[in-house]
Order: sequence, then structure tokens, then C-alpha cells
Amino acid sequence: MHKFTIVVLLITFSLSGELLYGQSVITGKVVDRETGRSLPAANIMVQDSSYGTASNSQGSFSLKTDSLPLDLVVSFVGYQEQKVKVTEKKHRELVISLKPTVVRSEQITVTDNFEINLVEKAIDKVLSRKEQVFGHAFYRQLTQSDSIYTEFVETFYHAELSSNVIDHLKVENGRYAVIPYDSLKATMYNTNFSIFSRMELVDQYPFISTFIWPLRVDSRDYYNFYVEKRYHQEAEDAIALRFEPKKNIEGPASTGTVVITDSSHTILKLNVRVNDEDYDPVNPVAQKAETRNSILNIEFSRTTLSNDILYPNMIKVDLSYDYIKKKGLFGRTDFKRRIHSRSLLFFYDYEVDGLSQYLTENYFEGEKTDASDYRLIDKADYNPEFWKNNPIILRTPVENNVVKSFEKYGSFGKMFNSESTSRK
Repeated sequence: MHKFTIVVLLITFSLSGELLYGQSVITGKVVDRETGRSLPAANIMVQDSSYGTASNSQGSFSLKTDSLPLDLVVSFVGYQEQKVKVTEKKHRELVISLKPTVVRSEQITVTDNFEINLVEKAIDKVLSRKEQVFGHAFYRQLTQSDSIYTEFVETFYHAELSSNVIDHLKVENGRYAVIPYDSLKATMYNTNFSIFSRMELVDQYPFISTFIWPLRVDSRDYYNFYVEKRYHQEAEDAIALRFEPKKNIEGPASTGTVVITDSSHTILKLNVRVNDEDYDPVNPVAQKAETRNSILNIEFSRTTLSNDILYPNMIKVDLSYDYIKKKGLFGRTDFKRRIHSRSLLFFYDYEVDGLSQYLTENYFEGEKTDASDYRLIDKADYNPEFWKNNPIILRTPVENNVVKSFEKYGSFGKMFNSESTSRK
């Protein structure tokens, strides 16, 4: 599986579709009951369904519904699951407080090789599940060059996915904006940043990876795992394992945590951080350009569907690096920028049953995993009315200001146009 390409900034998510007559929008915020701290990327699902959303970077969420009352199930790894009944009289600006369920690591008794045995059982379980489902996802990404926002993407996808990876993405609606090239030389853009969101949870092809992924069939040869926390979950406890690369391994590696259920060996969440001087995911196109000090963070979370299999439901990516442009015979530095790119892909609806309409040879034709983002969006065409006052898309105040700034430039439309890229 092709792993990487390059650059962009943002946070948040929500649902797709136009608000139809008779539908309501439930809004609210998810917080820590003890501290009041907002919980980003909390999972909010309609009970007994495969439909839901997630909280944004400020803990807020919105969810459209055809009928009330209904029951919401709100969950977040490390917190007690909570059910909330929403009625006609009580469906605006909910505040949902979740209770932490952490047990300290010193209270956990483990046997020899407990950690790596747990990891290997979890890896085997992921690779043994071949069932695929279809889902609807919302994706947003933004790029910042020093203090200037230079790129913005919002996309609604229809996807084919397995327990381990997103196999195909088909754009239902999408838009892309790049600011015009300016005197600060700050314009940076991606051609395929969403490929980070299509990383495999368990790396089946480590020989082509650009760094040593922590979850792989030979993880014990490259990583040490340590018990960090135990979470009391409603069904069964889960254990957070911290991982670190072993000494003297060749190639860039990562650190982070993986959360696995104690008895069923199910991976709930994975956080990966690559901060290695030998790792460089960016290949600048410009002559005499180079990148340094790359830091990559990828966060996976998964949710259980009606077939009792866990599938990806949220993937966050955060990439930053120094972009250095040189000039002259002796390579004098022309300018240096710190590039910061973030994206979030969130599944808000899954189709577990009735899949025959998609199981056709041509449905995902041309929507290959390694297809460039801009080509997929261009094929879908830009529909301004779809995005105008869309009550389903929830943004933070910062994101709303960024959208206004791009609208001021008149940048929305085709992904790359002559005005925005003529001087690249």
C-alpha cells in the first residue's frame, strides 16, 4: 500500500447532506465531569443504529435527525459511556458530562510478556477479519504557513472500509481553496494529504513503509510495550500500552499508545508520534528546497457496528516541519517557514446491510487509494449551494474565520487554478 505524500492544518468534523423539511439538528458539548475540560473526538451515536457524529476540537457537536425523541450513546476512551434521551423539549445545546474511569498502572498486575502477547493477539484479530462495510465520512484539512492559512479542504466521502483500513474513497461533495501566491512566499498546498488517513491500523506491508509502524506482525522485534493505564469500560476493561522503539533498530520509528480490551483483544484506539531526525515524509517539488524537523502525529479510533466488528470511525493527522528555500550558487537561505497541516476524517454513518447496490465492478472505478485528492474533488465538481449555510457542518470560530478569508480571496472552486498556482 502506498504510504505517503505531503502538506496542511485543521480540526473538526460532522455530517453530510442537506437539511430536509421536518428534520431537526441536535447540538451539544461533551466535557469531563471532574474538570469541565472539553473532550474532542468523543463518539456520539444514535442508539441501536450505525448513525452518529463526533465532537470537534472544542468538544461541540451537531447531529441531524428525522424524528424525536431518540437516545444518544456518548463514549470516549477512558470515560464511562453515557446514554442521553433527547426529546422535542430538550434537544438544543446539550451538555454531556462523562466520568473518567482510569485505574493507575501500579494497581495493575501483569505476568511475563503480558504486554507483547496482548498486542500480538490484537494484531491477529484485526488481520483475521475480512468483512467490509460502506460508510459516509466527512473530511476537513487546513494548512498554515507560519501564521498564514494557505489551504482549506472539506469533503464528503462515500467509502469502502475494512476493520484494518479504508480501501476506497469516492467524493460525494467537496471543495478546495488555496490563497493566491503572495509576497511572503507563504503559499503551501497538498496534492494528496488524505493518504495519511488511509494508513493501515496494522501494517501488512512493512517493507514499503517510510518508518517502522508500531503494529505489525513482527512488532516484538522493533518495539517495547509497557502498561500505562487500565480503563473500566461498560462491557470489559481496556488497557493502555505505551510503546517505544528498541535500541539499535535501523530506520525511523515512533512512540505512542495503543488501547486494547483486556479479554477480547480488540484495538480501540491508537496514537502514533514520529519525531525522528531520519524521518522526512515531504518531498518538495521546488528546486533548492528542503524540509527538516518533521513531526507527525496520527490518531485512530474505532467503533463497533451491529455485526460486532470494529471499524475506523475517526482518524486525525497532524504534520509539521520546517520548509527551507535556498538560492544562489552557495545555497544561501532565501526564506524559512514552519508548515503545520492538520486533518480529520470522521465516519458519521455506516451501511452494514443492503450492500448489493455497491458491490459492482464500476462503483469505485477511478477512485483508487492512491488517487490525488484534488483529482477526486475536481471530478465531483464544486457546488456552492451545498456549502452555503449548511447547518450540519460544525466548525470552530477559528475555522469560520479561515473560511471567510478564503471567500474574500474568491479561492473556492477548482482545486488548482491558474491564479492560485501560476507562480509556483
